[in-house]
Amino acid sequence: MRYKLLVPVAILLLIVGSSVLSLPRLSIEQGAACGECHISPSGAGMRNEFGNYSVAFSELALPQLKNKVSQEYVSPRVAPSLLVGFDSRYLIFDDGTIFRMQTDAFLNFEPLKEIQYQLRIGEDPVGEFRAFESFMLFKPSSHLFVKAGRFAPSFGLHVDDHKSFVRDRTGNGSNPYLDGFAIGGKLGRFHSALEFFNPSDVGTINWHSYAVGEYGSVGYMGGASLRFGESRSGLDSGLPDNRALFGGLNYDRYTIMGEYDLVGSYSEARAVYGSVTTRLEYGLYLIG
Repeated sequence: MRYKLLVPVAILLLIVGSSVLSLPRLSIEQGAACGECHISPSGAGMRNEFGNYSVAFSELALPQLKNKVSQEYVSPRVAPSLLVGFDSRYLIFDDGTIFRMQTDAFLNFEPLKEIQYQLRIGEDPVGEFRAFESFMLFKPSSHLFVKAGRFAPSFGLHVDDHKSFVRDRTGNGSNPYLDGFAIGGKLGRFHSALEFFNPSDVGTINWHSYAVGEYGSVGYMGGASLRFGESRSGLDSGLPDNRALFGGLNYDRYTIMGEYDLVGSYSEARAVYGSVTTRLEYGLYLIG
């Protein structure tokens, strides 16, 4: 590789490799389910090959950058049954200092046609690397899946700012990975998952369902999430009880989406998220 391509290739890898970020606005814009681009049917986490190339490379990379490095693009599939990837996020402050938010590596192994194993190794808040995500995924068909292991609960919008107020307030902040079991599938335009967790020895049930599609030139998503635990003591028992409505609409280059949550057994608190996004061109977005 020529040295003058090293910088744009490095930038491209940071953009394409950001597989842990789930962008529901892209799902709304395309009228496609989260599982179309992510290996996990519920979305978030590692991208599949379609999501990595067709979305991350084609839509999240600036055209000028993509034209420079398109010949250098390498598939994440390093063997017939093995996919690898990574995610790196940095925050630049006003004074120019740089803070590393995430450094994660992914591995997906498919020993049998309908069975996959996914591993995510990342840096925890104290700077040590450990396995955050480790689960087996069984997909006997495109309409049914079973997942068991350690993974992130599905709840509301997987907004790209994982430290946003609505995520933290509902117990879904950064690195919310729990040991659990999930079963779900697709019926028409509806995608649903029923998940079972046991944080702090308190049984928790999570139900997450949404519909996504297009109506003429308008893309849409609408859904609801429910979470109930054996205890009603809130965050001290692992996860707070939650009820959420979420969704969004897209027309042309404009996308609006939002989420409204009732937090606690008796709705002691509320959390609200809303955003408006316009795509100036592929790879360049304005978000408020």
